[in-house]
Amino acid sequence: MLRDAATAIGLRPHFVYYPESKRKFLLRFALKFFVNNSQYGLNVFGNHKTYFAITKSKKEKRERVFVTQVLPEDHLFENADKDSLRKIEKIIVQNNTVRDYLVKLGIDSDRIVRNPGGIDRSLFYPLRHKEDIKDYVLISGSFKYRKNTDLICDVMYSCPQIDFKIHGLNLELFSSYSGENLELIDFNFDNQPSLMRHARLHLVLSRWEGGPMSILESLASGTPCVSTDVGFARELITKKSGLIIPKLPLVSEATNAVLRAWEMKYFTYDLDLLKNHFLWSDFANDLFN
Repeated sequence: MLRDAATAIGLRPHFVYYPESKRKFLLRFALKFFVNNSQYGLNVFGNHKTYFAITKSKKEKRERVFVTQVLPEDHLFENADKDSLRKIEKIIVQNNTVRDYLVKLGIDSDRIVRNPGGIDRSLFYPLRHKEDIKDYVLISGSFKYRKNTDLICDVMYSCPQIDFKIHGLNLELFSSYSGENLELIDFNFDNQPSLMRHARLHLVLSRWEGGPMSILESLASGTPCVSTDVGFARELITKKSGLIIPKLPLVSEATNAVLRAWEMKYFTYDLDLLKNHFLWSDFANDLFN
């Protein structure tokens, strides 16, 4: 994501990845010491999946933070002292939930910018012909606890007449599913644009998300989306482009939403449902400039 943004405005940044495990404290400390004491000016830190730093140019040191989500176990900001928070020049967040959370912690709202991210229109774009629509629901991602795999299985059992394709990582979590309407596809990003473009519907049943970015991929591809009320789903999905269901829905609520949205593709197949917003260059300018 950060590389896509940097490339969009011609940057060749240097990334230093911090190990996630707290057990590697000495390595984390050494990397942070190196980055904070390097001759380069712009440090950017993120809280999703890993901490990272990006060095841009030799100028006065500035710090920015990119926040995708606030996980239940993530106390990065609650535990930060006020002096540390004051050093942050700008905080880029993916959704309004995170923005509101940071404001409640006392961070000035004028330092917080909401920008979900970008989408590469050379990869994700709508179909040209209605007859190319395929009759399947696409679910994609890295399937861990927050992706709500049990609910996904319950919905697939409840819709035996509909085919589902799951494109992602940790697919072994679906090994016990006994329905005949599921195809598992090991994740390869090169396959994601075509799968999304030809899908009749995209489904997100996560317990929490920063995005997910697959919603941007879906809508840019003219594919309606049914999503739980997580991340930036409510901020992007409209009556024309999909349905929002409760964050922790009943199986019947999720199933009914899939059935209600099943015909929507035929009205949107050739439309970029994001109207050419959410470009990587826009995101990069917020983050780096």
